[in-house]
Amino acid sequence: MTSARSLGRAGAVLGLGSVGLAAAGIVLVRPYWHMANVGGAQQAAGAFIAFTFAPVGAFLAYRRPRNPIAWVFLAIGLSQSLAVFALYGTALVAAGDRSTWADVLTWMETWVWSPGFVFIPTLLLQLFPTGRPLSELWRWLVRATLLGLGMGMLGLAFHRQTTGRTAAANVPLGYRSPVPTGHAFDPVAAAGFVVLVLCTVASVVSIIARYRRSRGEEREQLKWFAAAAVGTVALLTYGSLLPATMPVGIRAVTFVGIPLLPVAAAVAIMKYRLYDIDVVINKTVVFGALAAFITAVYVAIVVGIGAAIGQGSKPNLGLSILATAVVAVAFQPVRERMQRLANRLVYGRRATPYEVLSEFSSRMAGAYESEDLLPRMARILAEGTGAGEATVWLKVGSELRAEASFPAESENRGPLALPDGELPDLSATLALPVHHRGELLGALSLTKAAGERLTPAEEKLAGDL
Repeated sequence: MTSARSLGRAGAVLGLGSVGLAAAGIVLVRPYWHMANVGGAQQAAGAFIAFTFAPVGAFLAYRRPRNPIAWVFLAIGLSQSLAVFALYGTALVAAGDRSTWADVLTWMETWVWSPGFVFIPTLLLQLFPTGRPLSELWRWLVRATLLGLGMGMLGLAFHRQTTGRTAAANVPLGYRSPVPTGHAFDPVAAAGFVVLVLCTVASVVSIIARYRRSRGEEREQLKWFAAAAVGTVALLTYGSLLPATMPVGIRAVTFVGIPLLPVAAAVAIMKYRLYDIDVVINKTVVFGALAAFITAVYVAIVVGIGAAIGQGSKPNLGLSILATAVVAVAFQPVRERMQRLANRLVYGRRATPYEVLSEFSSRMAGAYESEDLLPRMARILAEGTGAGEATVWLKVGSELRAEASFPAESENRGPLALPDGELPDLSATLALPVHHRGELLGALSLTKAAGERLTPAEEKLAGDL
């Protein structure tokens, strides 16, 4: 049986080799990008996928060689690297090369790319984050995905390609397939496509079901993955809707969406700062909304008004200055509204930690009755941390008594003895003693729902309160 160390090394070599292969393909094909049959933009996109998925797969394989997710990432990266390099054959054929080597590479380029695009919306969703299907019943979905992929690749490999000198042709004029081709396998490819569409839908259902069943660390891992998936889709959709007149810098932002998924998956699987996901989502929503606002203003003023006054695609300095002024004036009000929206999306009805402390400070400064302060403290603590129960304890003599709880109908606990003045076991997720000048005054305790745990931000909030 292959050792974990050998597997890890093999994965690292495969990942780094994929990166090198993609880099070589870019260098070799770059001089031919001006040719109609050589898709420079397509190659750049494939290389970007290879440069992000392959290294992450190598890292995960080295650190977690038994986790199939690492090998799925490596398969995606290798598939795209081979496609990027195989485009060199297409470039050679387009330039007049009639060697078998060029024909073989061109033939590979027609089908080798498919695993990289199929595995992202299927196997990743089916296996993340544990590397196993949701249950034994869901293993059929993995098999169906591989079957559909095999059928599609078979049909693509033996399909007769359209030749020509324009971008509409599949392969350049002069290409000679190294294998017999025709239309005999076209029905197989069509059936494989249907199978993959159904598998994609089932994969989405699978990860939703996994999220609903998940608790604790697995739920946080799925949050990272879901946030990255939404960000990727949003950025790619954003890029596809941008007009060609937009500055290159703004359109290039869409490429940020490609590495989001592998990086987030690596963070989740390695469990590094896993419980900071709420902060990440919050900031992502705010910055994403601001980017959409700036783009909308630019498109409406520069493109829309420019077209209305007959400027067309010609840049207009006055309209650009006007768009910048509008963004500068409206930026702060829009940011505040987006921040409130992000807080509601991430924290729901409960307040952010900052709002909890602000609310408590303002209420402490108000003219509330003393008997009302402790119940308010318990409620604010529970709502700010999402705890199922929060209790404020006071030291009375040699005992610790529960003076206030939230919700109010929580079980009324009896007094607890203080052994040697130390805090007893309060049977809570977190219990914090409250001291004044070295003397124990009481404690705060909170209990999360089964399977959930405190995030670092929530634990800090309780400590600050």
